[in-house]
Amino acid sequence: MNTAVRKAKEIYKKYGNDVYSVASSLDLDIIDVSMEGEAKEFFWGDAITLKEGLEEPLRRELIAHAVCHYLLHSGSHYALHSRKYSYGNYHEKQANVFAAFLLMPDKELEKLADRDLSIYDLASKFNVTPQFVKFRLGLAKHYNPKKFNSLWR
Repeated sequence: MNTAVRKAKEIYKKYGNDVYSVASSLDLDIIDVSMEGEAKEFFWGDAITLKEGLEEPLRRELIAHAVCHYLLHSGSHYALHSRKYSYGNYHEKQANVFAAFLLMPDKELEKLADRDLSIYDLASKFNVTPQFVKFRLGLAKHYNPKKFNSLWR
């Protein structure tokens, strides 16, 4: 997962974390389509395909996730496991870590460390889902325990 963290920091430094600008800078198209079932995103060729009607915080997470597949994984990605989309494989986990570090960089979290902010405040600040904030804070404590172990218990 360290590769995902390093790559997210590199992309953040080069392009920032506006996922639409990042995708555009990498010549990736974002396409909204009607999808049935549980699938919400897949990366194919040079296009990130999203399920129509997703809320903006989830859209941002999924675009960042797909950018990781483009940068770190060869080929197109639509993980299937027992005919269901799977978060269980390494590439999916790596893409989630990348997305979390891109959308909520250490530098930005550190600025907020001394404030009494809830998970929902942080979700609003970073325009991501509360579940993704919880995931990212868990990663912060793992990857940077000296800075984050006492924060957002």
